This record gives sequence, structure tokens and C-alpha cells, in this order.
Amino acid sequence: MKKQFMRYKLIADQKVGRANKSEVLNDEMLQVEKHMEHVRVACQSTYKKLSQCLQTHSIGEYEKRIKRVSEHVLGQGMLDASKSLLSESDSNQTLGSSLRVCGEAQIGLAKEKAMYEMFVDEHVIAPLQTLVESEIPSIMKQRERLKKLVLDRDGAYQNWNKVHKSQFTPGANLQQITAKSEILKDEYDQAVIRMEQSKDQLVTDLFEFLAKEAGHGQRMSDFHAKQLDYHRRCVDLLEKMKPDMDSVQDNAVMKSAFGLSLSDHLRLTQREIASPIEACVLCLLEFGLKEEGLFRIGGGAAKLKKFRALADGGVLDFNDYDAQDDIHAVAGALKQYLRELPNPLLTHELHDEWIAASSISDNDAKLQQLWTVIDKLPAENKANLK
Repeated sequence: MKKQFMRYKLIADQKVGRANKSEVLNDEMLQVEKHMEHVRVACQSTYKKLSQCLQTHSIGEYEKRIKRVSEHVLGQGMLDASKSLLSESDSNQTLGSSLRVCGEAQIGLAKEKAMYEMFVDEHVIAPLQTLVESEIPSIMKQRERLKKLVLDRDGAYQNWNKVHKSQFTPGANLQQITAKSEILKDEYDQAVIRMEQSKDQLVTDLFEFLAKEAGHGQRMSDFHAKQLDYHRRCVDLLEKMKPDMDSVQDNAVMKSAFGLSLSDHLRLTQREIASPIEACVLCLLEFGLKEEGLFRIGGGAAKLKKFRALADGGVLDFNDYDAQDDIHAVAGALKQYLRELPNPLLTHELHDEWIAASSISDNDAKLQQLWTVIDKLPAENKANLK
């Protein structure tokens, strides 16, 4: 208690100017100490914000981490949904197969993310956290201890100096003063030794900190490299899965016919005549040959939308869907299908020849030229035009 009281008294004297404040560290060491505080703030901000970026921060083992990754949850959900769809009688279920491929890709991405976050946790966040919460506080604690020992040294010096000067006072008991002075001088010497030992330890800690700073900078470089490697591996995985997904789409049996090329539609459905053309033409032959303004008069919007959906869904017989009530809507659906073909039924390549043939004034010559152009059509186009 007495030593603590003397420290407070000396601090108070230094603040009001009754005693000189001692500083045992040189300017270079004070600059290192200031720099250390800046490093502490920077590292603390970095590791806390980096921790918030991880989905599996401080989870632990790899098996526990991967279950917390959002891609794993998504992928598992996709695989479960895929199994449910593919268990149905239609083994060519495109959505089910697509979900399976996507689910496998997401599971693969989850594994990569779990490994990446484990590396960041162990090799970046943990060392920075140790630096901020353990190593730097230990140095700061050593600094506070040195301050106290400096105060102890200054207090011991004042006590010894006061007694030492009192021997020159007239009538003083020199023997008693000398004995007390020797005791206080010994206390002062011990205080100096303790202070110097603490100072040496602090200097060692500060310069070891400086030496390690480059290593922490290397951790940031390792983080950057790992992040780059993680994203590259994710890209590689997705690229490897792309052929599987393309294969599923290419082999899809049910695919929207509208906007799909005629050749692709015929290949996927294994047909010679496009289903929208067959359905609409059969219906028109049955109900529309005597209808006035066929292909000129527009059908009702709702009916047109209905027959478009029926044709797109592969329905070939419109009799059960009241086609006779609005045959113009059926004709409109056929026109929309032909209009949305990426390459027209008569083909872009033969466009100029069609124009040239139609501009011939002689009917027999025109008809002959039209047949000549028709013979140039691809087999599937010619069959569907017929």
C-alpha cells in the first residue's frame, strides 16, 4: 500500500510540475510503441470484418463446417427434389435431371468453400486475433509494468536523496543518517535493476513485434492467393459440370417449341412434322376450310393464348378444347409458331430466290421456278411445308 501511495504521489507531482517526469525509452522506441497501436487497430478491424464474411467462422471441423455452408443446403435440397421428380414414371424428366446436375455442382462448391473458410480461419483470422488479443496486450502490460518500475525508481531516488542531503544539516546524527542512507541506496539500486530488466524485456518484445509484422503481411498475401485459388477451383468445377447440364437440355423431350429451331424440335421429339404445325393444320382442315378470312382475321386473345399453350405442350388434337368455337385463334397460333422460328420455314438462305421467283410475270414460269426453289429446301423444311 505504501509503494502504491508513493507511485500516485509521484504521478501527481509530475502532473503539477513539482517533479520531473522520467522517460526511459528513446524516441525510436516510442515511435515503435505508437506504431504498434496502429497495427493493433488495423488488425482488429481486419479480422473482425473478415470473420463476418465467413459462413463457418469458428465452427471447427470440416464435417461440421460444410453443413453450415449455404451452397450445401441448397445443393442437398436440389438433390432431394431431383430424386422426387426422377422417381416418377417419366425417366426423361428434364427438370429433375437439371436439379440433379445443379445440386451436385452446389455440393462441390460447398466443399470448396468449407476448405477455403477453414484455411482463412486457421491461417489468417486466428493469428491476427492472437496478435490483437494476446501478443500486443502482453507487450502493453509489460509497458505498464515498466512505468510502475520507473515510478518506483524515481521514488526510491527521492527518498535516498532526501536522506543523503540531510547529513549536511547542522546537528544531524551522521551515524544514523548514514545507516539509513545505505539502506535507501540499496533500495534505489534494486529499483534501478528491476527497471532495467523490465526495459530490456520491453525492448526485446517491441523489436520481436517489428520482426513479426512482415509475417502478418505475408498472411494477407496468402489470403489473397487462397481466395484466388478458391474462385478458380469453383470456376473449374462449374465448367466441368456444364457439359452435363448441356446434355440434359439437349436431350430434353419436353421443350418449348415456340422459338426453337425446327431441326432441334424434330430431333428432340423424334418427329418428322413439328407438333404445332401438325396440330394446327389438322384442326384447320377439319373446321376451318370454309371459314371466311382465315389467317386474316385475328382470334380472341385468350383463345389464342390457350391454343398456343396447347401446341407448345405437344397436344395434337384440339377437338376436346373447343377449337371449332374460334378457329381463327388456331390459325393465329400457327402464325405465331412460324413467325417465331429462328430460321423461317422457307429459310433465310433462299430469301432472294423466293423473291425472284415471285416476281416472274408468266404464271407457268413462276410456278416452275417456285418448285425449283422448294426442291432446294432442307428435307425437314420441305416436309413441314408440304
